Amino acid sequence: MKNYYHNSAKALMFLLCLSYFSFANAYDFSEANKDGKTIYYNVISETDKTCEVTAKEIRNIISSTPYDDYVGDINFPSTANGYQVIRIGNRACYNCKSMTSVNIPNSVTSIEYDAFRGCSGLLSVNIPNSVTTLGRAVFNDCEKLPSITIPQSITTIPGFTFSGCKAFTSITIPNTVTTIGDYAFQVCEGLTSVTIPSSVTRIDNSAFSSCRNLEEIIVEEGNPTYNSANNCNAIINTKSKTLIVGCKGTVIPNTVTTIGGYAFRGCSGLTSITIPNSVTTIEWYAFCGCSGLTSITIPNSVTKIESDAFTGCNGLTSIKIPNSVTSLGGYAFAYCKGLKSVELSSSITSIEAATFEMCSELTSVTIPNSVTKIGRHAFVCCI
Repeated sequence: MKNYYHNSAKALMFLLCLSYFSFANAYDFSEANKDGKTIYYNVISETDKTCEVTAKEIRNIISSTPYDDYVGDINFPSTANGYQVIRIGNRACYNCKSMTSVNIPNSVTSIEYDAFRGCSGLLSVNIPNSVTTLGRAVFNDCEKLPSITIPQSITTIPGFTFSGCKAFTSITIPNTVTTIGDYAFQVCEGLTSVTIPSSVTRIDNSAFSSCRNLEEIIVEEGNPTYNSANNCNAIINTKSKTLIVGCKGTVIPNTVTTIGGYAFRGCSGLTSITIPNSVTTIEWYAFCGCSGLTSITIPNSVTKIESDAFTGCNGLTSIKIPNSVTSLGGYAFAYCKGLKSVELSSSITSIEAATFEMCSELTSVTIPNSVTKIGRHAFVCCI
C-alpha cells in the first residue's frame, strides 16, 4: 500500500510536469505586424473575437534571463488574425531588455501586471486614453525610461507600477487618479518634484521611497485627504497651505499629528528635522535608514514610538525620550551605530526586544525606575 501511494504521487508529479511543458508556449497564435515583427497573442473570447498580446513562452518571474521576443521599436496592432487586441497580457514583454519603444493601439483597454517589467532598454511608451487599467508593477525596473504620460483614463496607479524607473525626470499624475499604490514610484532617482492632484485620496506606504533626489511633492489645494501627514512619504514644509513632501526637507507642518509608517525611510540625505508639538505618534520605519540624520528632538507631545522607527540612523549620537512617551517599539533604535548616549522616558515601563541592538558605540543609558521589563537582545552587541 505504501509503495502504491508513493508511485501514484510520482506519477501525478510526472503528469503535472508534462502539463507544464506542454503549455510552455504561452501564445495561441502569432502574426507579423506592419513592420514585419512577430507578435504573439492569446485568444480572450471567440464569441467577441478579442485577444491579448502575450509572450512567446511562459515567463518565470524569478529568472533574470533576458528575452528577445520583442526587440527594438514595437508597434502593437489593433487587430490580428481577425481578433481585436484589447489587452497587453501578464508579463507579455517581461525582461525584453532590447525593446526600445512601444506604441499601444487605441483598442487596448488594460495593461496587465508585469507587462513591461524589466524592459531596461525601454526609452519611450505611448499609452492611449483607451487604457483604463494598469496592473501591478507594469513598468517596474524600466530604468532608462525618462518619462511617461499617464492618460486621463487612469484612476489607480497600482503598487510598484514605476518602481525602479531611475531615469524618470518628471511625472504628471492626472486629476483622474484617486489612488497611488505602495512603492509605486520607489527608486525613481531622477525625480526632483511631483505634484499630487486634489483627486488623490489614498497614497499607500513607501509610494516615493528611496527617491533620493526628490525635493518636493506638492499636494494641490483642495485635496480632502492629504492636507496633513497621513501616509505620504515625507512631509517637509507648507506653502500657501499646500503640503510639500520629499526626502530633503527639515520642517514638518504643525498640522501633522502622526508621522506615518515608512515616511522618511531610506532618505540618507536627510540631516536634520524638526518635529512639531502636534505630533503624538512616530510610526514603524518612519526614519529607518536615515543615515545622515545627526540630531532629532522628540517633543513632549509624542506618546508612542513604534518598532524600527529609527533603525539604522547611524549619524545619531544621542537621544532623549521625553516623559510623554509610554510605548517604545522593538528595534526602535537598532543599528544606530553612532549612538553614544540614551536618556529614557520616566514613563516607560518596558524596553522591548532588540530596541538598541547593535548600537556598538553606546556607553551611557539612563534607565528609569519605572522600567519593569527589558526584552530579549535589547542591548545586544552594545560594547
